Amino acid sequence: MCVQLLQPTWAARPDGSKQLERDGTMLLEFANANPSPAGAPQTAGATNRTYNWGSKMVFALSANELGNILSGEVDKAERGITLWHDPAKLGKQEPKKKLSINRLPDGALQFQVGNGTESVSVPVSKAEFEVFKSIANYAIPRLLGFNELFSS
Repeated sequence: MCVQLLQPTWAARPDGSKQLERDGTMLLEFANANPSPAGAPQTAGATNRTYNWGSKMVFALSANELGNILSGEVDKAERGITLWHDPAKLGKQEPKKKLSINRLPDGALQFQVGNGTESVSVPVSKAEFEVFKSIANYAIPRLLGFNELFSS
């Protein structure tokens, strides 16, 4: 899983001020691991893996969706949490996307993104999830543009 932050976009107003045009998003990119040599571990946090980025899947999270993930719903809900995106609502001819985050028996998490015909599952260790949460907490005010608001 790769994380990328996309900044909000701003529009200039006639009085010279800026107006938020679109909130930023946290872009998650998922790729399946390439087959490992016989006997290599296949657990969350395993090292020396290579990934098939040529067939990656992408899911963009809003600040509110990040809040849902950070709120602890992954642990509270028996089946974790599921987020849906329907590109058809934006006039795009793409299938619906689904992101599911579930707790595994060993305490790690399973992030799975799919579009109906394809899916990618990525195990995320407890430590990796703590790093993800720190990044998300840092990113949320910036995705909403608060850093721009208070910088001038």
